[in-house]
Amino acid sequence: MKVRQAIPVTSELGDISKLAKFDGEVICEPPNNKLDKFSGTLYWKENKFPLSNQNMLLRGCVLRNAEWCFGLVIFAGPDTKLMQNSGRTKFKRTSIDRLMNTLVLWVRPLPRVSLCAPLSSPGQEPGFGFWL
Repeated sequence: MKVRQAIPVTSELGDISKLAKFDGEVICEPPNNKLDKFSGTLYWKENKFPLSNQNMLLRGCVLRNAEWCFGLVIFAGPDTKLMQNSGRTKFKRTSIDRLMNTLVLWVRPLPRVSLCAPLSSPGQEPGFGFWL
C-alpha cells in the first residue's frame, strides 16, 4: 500500500462550498507512460505549489482508510499513464527457441528434396533413372 497525500495548502478545501470556488490551475508534463514520475505545478492564490508523484493517484487505485476524498483529474481516457503504459508486449524468445526455429526451417524441406531427386546410375541417359 502506497501512501499518497494532498499538498497541505489544499486542506482548507474540505467544505464543498469552498471546493466549488476553487480556481487553481495545474501546469504539468504532457501525458507519458512513466508510472513512477510526475512533475507539475499548482498555481493558486497567486502562489506556486509543486506537485510530484506523491500527490497523484493513478487510474484504478483503491482508496483505503478514508471514507471520501476530493480530487482533480489531470489526464483522462487514453492519456492516462496506465493506458499509455499498456502497449503491446514484446514476445521474448530464448536463443534455443530461435535455434530450433531455424533448424525446423532447414530440416523440413529436406525430405521433399530427397524424394524428388532422381536415382540414376552413371552412364544412363538423363531422365531414365528411378524416382523415389
